[in-house]
Amino acid sequence: MATTQKRPPIIAVVGHIDHGKSTLQHALRKADAALSEAGDITQHIGAYELHAQYEGAERRATIIDTPGHEAFSMVREHGLDLADIALLVVSSEEGWKEQTAEAYATIQEKQLPHIIVFTMLDKPQANIERAKQTVLQHGVLLEGLGGSVPWIGVSSITGEGISDLIELIFLTTDVYEIIEDRQDGSVGILVEAVVDPKIGITGTVIVLQGTLEQSKYIRVGATIAPLRIMKDDRGNTVLDAKPSMPIQVAGFDAVPPVGHPVFLCATKKEALETAEAQQSSGGPNRVADSSKQIVIPLVLRSDTASGLSSIQQAIAAVASDGVQFTVIKSSVGDITEEDVRLALAEDGGQVLGFHTNADQRAKQLAERSGIALHLFPTIYEVTQWATTLSKQKREGYEVQNPTGAAAIIRIFEEQSSQRISIVGAQIQHGSFAVEQHIAVLRNKEVVGRFIVESIEQRNKSQETVSGEKAQFAMRIRGDGAVKVGDTVLALPTAATP
Repeated sequence: MATTQKRPPIIAVVGHIDHGKSTLQHALRKADAALSEAGDITQHIGAYELHAQYEGAERRATIIDTPGHEAFSMVREHGLDLADIALLVVSSEEGWKEQTAEAYATIQEKQLPHIIVFTMLDKPQANIERAKQTVLQHGVLLEGLGGSVPWIGVSSITGEGISDLIELIFLTTDVYEIIEDRQDGSVGILVEAVVDPKIGITGTVIVLQGTLEQSKYIRVGATIAPLRIMKDDRGNTVLDAKPSMPIQVAGFDAVPPVGHPVFLCATKKEALETAEAQQSSGGPNRVADSSKQIVIPLVLRSDTASGLSSIQQAIAAVASDGVQFTVIKSSVGDITEEDVRLALAEDGGQVLGFHTNADQRAKQLAERSGIALHLFPTIYEVTQWATTLSKQKREGYEVQNPTGAAAIIRIFEEQSSQRISIVGAQIQHGSFAVEQHIAVLRNKEVVGRFIVESIEQRNKSQETVSGEKAQFAMRIRGDGAVKVGDTVLALPTAATP
C-alpha cells in the first residue's frame, strides 16, 4: 500500500543546448553546503544531491542531468517523468529557442511545476528584459508580468542569483506537496546504466518510495542486482537509501533499461522469477520502416544505456525514403571482436561506437577484414555519418536499379547559371517521366544528378516516354555537365530524394 510520506524534490534542468545547463548545475554543486566541506567529488552518475540551509533547517534536493540536444529528447522525457520541479533554462543573450519550446511543451504536458532561470547574466550581450519578452511571447506568463510562473536571473560564473535560486527551489517545494506515491508498486526509477571495467554493470537508481536496504535485490525490466554495493553521488558507501536519493548499484546481471521502474525483491529467487516473467521475445530493433528496400545493419556500442537510446533516436531521425537501419545488437561498453564478426556476417554491416572505444582484438579483426569502426564523441557526428551513409546507400541502389536508361545523342542548350540543360536522348530500355530524378553516367561513374522538368517527342509535350530506341528531348535541372555519349538512368520513384 502506497505511503503519503513527504520526500525531497527531484529537479530536472532543461532547456536549449548551450544555454548554460551544465554550468548552472556546477554552480549549484559549488553552493552545496556539504560539498563545501567535503570537496567536489561527485561521481557523475546521472544525478546528484543538493544540500542547503533553508529557513533554519537542512534541506535536500536531487538534481538529474537532462541533456538539451534534440537527439536526447527521449532521455529528457525520462527526466521530466521523474521530476517534481523543472528548471527551464533560458539564455539572457538569446532568449527563447527551439529546444526551449520542446522542453516547455513537455513540462506543460506533464503539468510540472517549473521555474524559469535566465542564465548568463555576466555575458556582454546579456539582456534579461529582452529575454523575458521572448518568453512572454510564447505564452509563459511570468510573476510580476501578468502571470504566476516564478523566475530568476543568475550567473553561474560569478555566482549571482544562485543562492536565491536555491531558496526559490525549496519555496516551490513547500508550495507543492511532494510525497511518496508510487501506484505501480515500484520503489524508484533507473536513470543511467554503465559497464564499469572494475565492478561490472552498474545502474543509477533514484529512490521514490520506501528505503533500499542491503541484503535485498532489485529488478529493472528483466535484469536484477543484489543491494550489496550501493554508493551515493560522492562515492560514499550507502547502507540504506532513502526517498529521492540517487544511488549507484553494482552487480546487475545485464545492462538494465534506462527510464524503467525499479522493483524491490526480498530474495534472489523472487527477483529471478519476476525477471523471467518480464523477459521479452527479443529480436532486432527496427529504427526505420520495414517496407523500405535498402537495409543497413548496425552494431551499436555506447558508454551508457542512455547514450544507446540517444544514438538510436538520432539515426531514426535521419532515416529517408528507401533506407532502413536495423540494429542487430546494441550494448554498453567497448566494441569487441564479437561485434565485428556480427557486422561482417551481415551484408553491409556497420559498427558504431559512441563515447567508447574498441578493444585490441576488435581492431585487429576489423583491419584484417576491411571493415571500418565508426567512433564518435558527439551526437552531431553520429547524425552526419548516418545521413551521409543513408544518402550513399540510396544513391547506389538507384543506379543499380534504374527504371530506364537512355543515351545522350545531342545537346540542344545549356544554361549553366540556372543549372538547366536541354538534351536529346535515345531510350535503351524502360521509361522516363516528368519530375523523375535521373543520374548521368560517364565511364560507369555518376557525374551528375538532375530532375526532369519537361519531355518532348515529335514536337509534342509528354508526361512519360518509353520504347526501345525511341528518341525524345528533355529539359533537366541539376548539378553536373552532360556530354554526348553519356548514359542517363531514370531512378526508382520510391528511392527519389
